[in-house]
Amino acid sequence: MAEFRSWLLTPFGLQQRTKGVMVDCVGVAIETGNKLGLTDIRIASYAPDDDEMRRELEAHYDYVPLNAGVGYPGKMLPGDLLWIRPRHLACVTQINPVMIVHASNRKGVDCVVETSADSFRRAGLINACFRYRGIQP
Repeated sequence: MAEFRSWLLTPFGLQQRTKGVMVDCVGVAIETGNKLGLTDIRIASYAPDDDEMRRELEAHYDYVPLNAGVGYPGKMLPGDLLWIRPRHLACVTQINPVMIVHASNRKGVDCVVETSADSFRRAGLINACFRYRGIQP
């Protein structure tokens, strides 16, 4: 979780990936996984499209099913990635309560923040959960 949190307050920048300079939500997940040796993703750019985002997530991460009626995965772990509508990705840092690190560009906040995931869950915006490959519950 320390690596996710090391991105906090990095300014938001679409398709940017430089800690302390600019990053978007996908960049935090990719660069954290790359630094920790969990992934080796070198996508230069991507279209902000839900179908493409799902294909890329499924190609590089393991899917973790959501609990029906709860809105969170049953076996969610710190380090998992929540895919949030529309086209947003957040890194789970804590389970109870669920806290996430994500690059935000909403409501006057234009940087990486750590917040509760409950507002996303209550609004039904959590699409899916993914886990870095090789991590077991």
